Amino acid sequence: MLYEALIERHLSEQKIILTDEKRTYTYAQLHKGAMGFLAYLRQNGVRSGDRVMIRNRGDGRTTEAILACLAGGMIFVLISGIHGRAESADRMKDCAPSLLLDPHTVNAADAEAGEQWERARIPASAGAYILYTSGSAGRKKGVYACHKQIIFCCKSILARLGYRESDKVLCALPLEFDYGLYQIFLSLWSRAQIFLVQTRMMQMIPRYLHQWEITVYPSVPSVANALLRLGFWERVSLPYLRCITFTGEYLPVELIRRLRELFPSVELIPMYGATECKRIAIMPPGREDKLMAGSCGLPLDGVQVRLLKKNPQDNIGELVVEGPNVMEGYWKEAHGFEKNPQTGMRIYHTGDLLSMDEEGFLYFYGRINGLLKVMGRRISEAEIENIVKAADGVVECAAMGIPDPLYGEKIGICVSVKEKTAEKEIRKILADWPEYGNLYELFLFSDLLPRNPHGKIDKRKLREMSDEKRSCILWK
Repeated sequence: MLYEALIERHLSEQKIILTDEKRTYTYAQLHKGAMGFLAYLRQNGVRSGDRVMIRNRGDGRTTEAILACLAGGMIFVLISGIHGRAESADRMKDCAPSLLLDPHTVNAADAEAGEQWERARIPASAGAYILYTSGSAGRKKGVYACHKQIIFCCKSILARLGYRESDKVLCALPLEFDYGLYQIFLSLWSRAQIFLVQTRMMQMIPRYLHQWEITVYPSVPSVANALLRLGFWERVSLPYLRCITFTGEYLPVELIRRLRELFPSVELIPMYGATECKRIAIMPPGREDKLMAGSCGLPLDGVQVRLLKKNPQDNIGELVVEGPNVMEGYWKEAHGFEKNPQTGMRIYHTGDLLSMDEEGFLYFYGRINGLLKVMGRRISEAEIENIVKAADGVVECAAMGIPDPLYGEKIGICVSVKEKTAEKEIRKILADWPEYGNLYELFLFSDLLPRNPHGKIDKRKLREMSDEKRSCILWK
């Protein structure tokens, strides 16, 4: 069902549907390449239901390999080319793939052999992928999804975002991050042209937006903010850009204001989700009031949410999601996510703190484990980050707990700055929040903060760097 919706129903169309930095593809060309990979997999003994680990090259060949797995009922597991050997070995051990596939090592002649294979119809209940979480909530886990969840998510997300056949979508996100992977699914489903780039130089993004006349740019707030603070947005003209979507992190209202000043005609769309259930909420069009109030949107149609509160009078609680977007569970764990016995729908406890207004709009406050306890005080990492980001010269900021021999834990504030002189402004702003007192340590970086493979700021790495006081930290 999924492969038909993504590829086979469009085979007669001649339009270019995918472009990477070397090639362009029509639906028919993607199909031919996918069938070539499928033949290769079958010739190597891979059967429906087996896992195939694909080394992500972020291009058309990787897309063909993904599509081959969907067409053959195999479960694909994407691994980044930048993963170290230890992490690759951990994932190999966890999912036990039948084959490790590098799309660039398969001979193009296999595409011809693929035409001889007869493809079976794959049911919606068949396994589709295992995607590993970023680890921001603790141990990285493999989230197992079936075709049916992808189908529901594509339909529901497109109903809210409204990708058009005339759209050009830039995907500069890692494909092993569900936000990146689903750009391929959403574009193929809606017949929008997708452009794949895997650059680690974020300053190239505005150039790609201009060069390819991009209309839809999926971003994360930290990248958009860094481009803004470093002045890269102003260097190009973007007359075709119609919307920027955001997820993965909290989207500050101040960033929305600044982007609005630069791009008054561009729609800014905050979203909220998790690998365990892809997308949960998206801001509907025309709700400027909720956008500027800091909401991350309304739950998708067919998705139920509720807040688990410690006290009934509390406004904030842990968000619990129930619906057909909730994935099967974590790979290798004894049981999947719990089910509602009345509805049969799976339930996922997000571990995120949100509030919900009278219209059902959601507001993100941070992770439950994103609350620090210092000298008996509960302090939000997100709150500190938003305070520091207001200082002149700050490019980006991350706050986290660091060990302290006297207090047990202190606040570590890591800040990427344009100039070391920004330290004075940062300390001045923090002085206006006396509850922090001397409970923090400040670390200044001359470069952007380190990121994990999903493109998020890597707080685990920052903790290690602050502990070791490495030379890349300019000042402590």
